[in-house]
Parts: sequence; C-alpha cells; structure tokens
Amino acid sequence: MFGSLLRALFVAVIVLAITGCLGLFVMAGIAATNNVKSVPIPNTSTLTQFAASADYMDAYQAPLEFNGFRDIDRVAEFAFHKGDNEIFRGENEVAYTGKKWGINYHVSYLIVRELPYNKLYVITAADIKDPKTRRLLPLLKFVHRKVTPFRLDRMAQLAPD
Repeated sequence: MFGSLLRALFVAVIVLAITGCLGLFVMAGIAATNNVKSVPIPNTSTLTQFAASADYMDAYQAPLEFNGFRDIDRVAEFAFHKGDNEIFRGENEVAYTGKKWGINYHVSYLIVRELPYNKLYVITAADIKDPKTRRLLPLLKFVHRKVTPFRLDRMAQLAPD
C-alpha cells in the first residue's frame, strides 16, 4: 500500500516536472518568434554600475513595432516585476530593487527610441547572498532565461499606447 502510494507520488512529480519544462520551452519559443532576444547590457542603463559585483546579470530586448509606450511612466505602470522599491526613474528608464530568497536583485526597464522602431529592454542584476540559493542558481538561471523573454514579449505586445 505505502509502496504504491510512493510510486504514484513519484510519477506525479515527474509528470509535473516534464509539463513545467515543456511550458517553459513553449514560452521561450513564443518570445523568440516575436524577435525578443538576449542582448548585451546597454551602456545607457543605470544597472551598469552593478555589473562588476553582480553574480548574474542579463538583458533582453523586445521590438515595439506596432505598439509603444508614450513614456516611462506607462512602462512602469505595465512592468511585470517591480521589486520592493523604485530606485531610479529617468526619461527613458525606471529601475527597481528587491530581496527574495537570499537574492538582492535589480530590475530595469529601458526604452531606446530609434528607427525603424523603438526597443524595450529589461535588464536584471542579481547578487546571491544565501549559500543555499547559490546552489540553486543554475536552476534559477534556466527558469529566468525562459520566463523573462516571454513576459517581456507579452508586455511589448500588449503595450497600451
């Protein structure tokens, strides 16, 4: 009886893990078809100051071909992750900071206005403080690299202006 229950639980966990991974790959594929891509950290971002000390840092870019944001206030309104505190707001960028699971992180949204269309960036910098979280970093990076482009794509596709 107990062995059967344990096997059923094991199978359920495996099925959930496979379903979760497939979902992550589908989300990443959707973002890729809409030209969301990983890019170097833009020099104009306020988060470049954290580049030397960050344990992990990345940036993604989404084209604003059909929609756009009037200003950075609209970007901040529709940002998919705002952290705990806003640390910077300029004409083209808004940045947040927060702490979660032993990670001090910074998230920035940047609009670059250029022809033929504007671009929306999300830049992330993370400093891992907890040794347990540091061991999970490969898994966290994997999930982050799949979810963030998808969420940026949704944000760009559903831009209100």
